[in-house]
Amino acid sequence: MHTKQRPLRVIKGGLEADKERDYKRLHPAFHSHPAYPAPNVEAEKMRVSNSLRLVGGTEVKRPGRKIFDIPVGDAINLVGASCETRRRRAVNAIFSFDVGQGVTVLNLVEEFRINMTAPATIEQELVYMERNGHIYGLFLDLGIAIIAAAEEQGLDVSAYATVFRPARLLRYLPQLKEYDDILPGLALA
Repeated sequence: MHTKQRPLRVIKGGLEADKERDYKRLHPAFHSHPAYPAPNVEAEKMRVSNSLRLVGGTEVKRPGRKIFDIPVGDAINLVGASCETRRRRAVNAIFSFDVGQGVTVLNLVEEFRINMTAPATIEQELVYMERNGHIYGLFLDLGIAIIAAAEEQGLDVSAYATVFRPARLLRYLPQLKEYDDILPGLALA
């Protein structure tokens, strides 16, 4: 930085050159050590620090970051849809998936919920539990977990489903590939 002994106007390059010098210095706590043998360790450290600056979103020519001010509407237009819209589309695609004989995932989730809450005799409860076991197994094969909701969760449903193995689900629904960033842990209420 500038001191009173060396005023700004005397420094070669002016204020921009001083910013560039400060920017090129790394934080004293930063240390990089290559995990592989390098013929010139110092040159390798400089290469790594330069690539870290590039990854951090900075330009090599000038110091600092380039900040992009994009309105939310323009960003949504660039992406194609908001996060909530993408989530809804993924959930609708999963719920409308036909698991066989015209039965969809949504139908099975609803049947699971009804079987959990329907008043029944002991014999009927055993039948419901067995059917829910089949539904649970089918969902596991799809990469979806169906979970009974606890009272303390404050949900208005007795059971909900969650995607826990997106790779399995993508085998059955390859059209969800565009949503692979939101699939892990996606709640299907």
